[in-house]
Amino acid sequence: PKKAAAGGRKSPGKSNRLCS
Repeated sequence: PKKAAAGGRKSPGKSNRLCS
């Protein structure tokens, strides 16, 4: 959840990289 909030909203991990 924390990582998801940092970058990815829907997918905690994939979106995180894209958003990052």
